Amino acid sequence: MKKIGLIGVGAIGKGVLKNLQKNNCEVLAYDISEAGQEAIRQAGGLVAHHPREVAQFADVIFLSLPGPQIIKELFYGEDGIADSILGGTRILDLSTIDPATTREMNTLCQQRGAYYFDCPVSGGPAGAEDGTLTIMVGGDKEQFEEVRMYVEYIGGNIEYIGESGLAQALKLCHNMVGAANIVALGEAFATGVKHGLNVQVIADVIRKSLAGSRSLEYFGPNIIDNTYENVKFMLNHMHKDLGLYVRMTQQIGVPSFIGGSAYNLYHAARNNGKGPLDHTAVCQVIELLAGVTLIENNHLPKAELKAVSLEGEKKVGLIGVGAIGKGVLKNLRKNNCEVLAYDISEAGQEAIRQAGGFVARHPREVAQFADVIFLSLPGPQIIKDLFQGEDGIADSIRGGTRILDLSTIDPATTREMNDFCQQRGAYYFDCPVSGGPAGAEDGTLTIMVGGDKERFEEVLAYVEYIGENIEYIGETGLAQALKLCHNMVGAASIVALGESFATGVKHGLDVKVMADVFAKSMSNSKILQYFGPNIIHNTYENVKFMLNHMHKDLGLYMEMTQRAEVPSFVGMSTYNLFHTAKIHNKGALDQTAVCQVIEDLADVKLVGNVASV
Repeated sequence: MKKIGLIGVGAIGKGVLKNLQKNNCEVLAYDISEAGQEAIRQAGGLVAHHPREVAQFADVIFLSLPGPQIIKELFYGEDGIADSILGGTRILDLSTIDPATTREMNTLCQQRGAYYFDCPVSGGPAGAEDGTLTIMVGGDKEQFEEVRMYVEYIGGNIEYIGESGLAQALKLCHNMVGAANIVALGEAFATGVKHGLNVQVIADVIRKSLAGSRSLEYFGPNIIDNTYENVKFMLNHMHKDLGLYVRMTQQIGVPSFIGGSAYNLYHAARNNGKGPLDHTAVCQVIELLAGVTLIENNHLPKAELKAVSLEGEKKVGLIGVGAIGKGVLKNLRKNNCEVLAYDISEAGQEAIRQAGGFVARHPREVAQFADVIFLSLPGPQIIKDLFQGEDGIADSIRGGTRILDLSTIDPATTREMNDFCQQRGAYYFDCPVSGGPAGAEDGTLTIMVGGDKERFEEVLAYVEYIGENIEYIGETGLAQALKLCHNMVGAASIVALGESFATGVKHGLDVKVMADVFAKSMSNSKILQYFGPNIIHNTYENVKFMLNHMHKDLGLYMEMTQRAEVPSFVGMSTYNLFHTAKIHNKGALDQTAVCQVIEDLADVKLVGNVASV
């Protein structure tokens, strides 16, 4: 029989105990609470009356406790276990604490001939219950290998990180990224709902798009359904972890823009009595500050689209053949559309020829050629000039024309263009996209649609040629509001990753190791998968989405929050960093080049610590 000790049988400890028992371990466990003691009995473990009994019973001991002070008291306190630790004992601490306390406990154990490992976990109570936790390990590697099998009983991904304290540094960085994502979602949801959007629709679109994340999948339902009493990770615990993270950034001199904003909101939530709720209850603070209830529009039904079959020749116009427009053109041609396209640049005109389209000499030619016209242009002023400028298409738009604007602009300009087209008997639809050039190339874009639903269904088949997820959002302007909220969440994720990577690297972590662990844990996201390689390998010239474009979108998002009177904590911090990157001539690089600003401010180089492949 394998004799194991366990101290702390709370949300994580219960699952740990269950899986140790399942693997034929004899477990002597201690918990201070009656509920914990009953959980030990229910799982078939032996109940210890004091932590010292556990230290004397086994030479492999798991700890799962709430914070650094309790860990210190466990070892050093008047009733502590320091004098009961046997030589050769391996202590596997699953708690999330700070690197400094970790190293202090490691030194104490070394003095007694024992070994201490920081083994913080990701995966929550569900992962502990299923034995699928991601477990980061710091400490003596050779000694850890001797007890690895016990850790494998409780975890699905075991990652050895390095010397004592590094696993805790990584875990705190990981938790900040997760918390920042929740705060960004809360702010985006509040902004969208104040514009008339349904929070469930916002979440569904984000989930299918590039801002989707594991945090949204796992924790999102609590926000969407207002079920904060369904505790998956207690707000008190995240508040503690963010406090440790912010202290860690201060100790090593990393400015904490996103982490600091997240911590302040969690602190306000805790002060308002939300500590025992799920950590997503931080969104209730955002609701209060914004004067909105997220679920107030949840009664709005989600509209289902029905495509009208196309008959006869398929003549389509396209204005703007840039990063997205090229893929749109390719997929329209692939589906036997005759496309007349206009682009102001020679490169765009050549791309039209290469794809087999016809090159228009002026946008007016496109307006006269087709009654289905796609637009893919950089910003609101160019859209206004296209319609209303001295050389614009206003007098060339025919009655019944459907204009499908794939550009990302602001809701106000969208409504202005819609009114302009209505006056001419035409229809304008805001159809912003997510998926980037790769999605446009593959025809797998997520496309949000605002405008007249019945008229849109008449041209839905054309949109299905270029997109995989077509989401009708509602009246004119709502799709643009949703797209700007989506882009803020994605940009905030990049800034959170950049800050956490800078903090970790200054602690001696390898940025690629950090990214690999995040990818296997609760902080995984599509942003990390798609844009992360540019950060990890310092390949910012590999433009997947230009920084100038995201800077523009964040500026439009900020205007939208101001109109809706939603305080913007994460959005504003994100915008300021992107603005700094732009004025430092990084606008033509990929948007992840915002991380270079974070590197400069933190005085660290992320790629200097990349592991050799």
